[in-house]
Amino acid sequence: MMLESQSVRWAALFLVSCCAPLCAQLPDLDAASCAAYQTAIEPSSEEVAFLKVPWESELKRAIRRATREAKPLLIYVMNGHPLACT
Repeated sequence: MMLESQSVRWAALFLVSCCAPLCAQLPDLDAASCAAYQTAIEPSSEEVAFLKVPWESELKRAIRRATREAKPLLIYVMNGHPLACT
């Protein structure tokens, strides 16, 4: 138990000593630069177009809808966590 807490202390000290110089180099954040950053990171309409797709979470409902609308059906199946964090 003592070894774990000492390792955590050393890891924290290492992170602080490595990150402190980087934090000193960060630009000041004022209203203008904040707006510029927000514009830069905000997704465009093309990047969020997938949100407009009428997804179905139930297979039977999706099959009925695809048949009714004469559209193809895409079935996406996966095993594990969607962010590969298994």
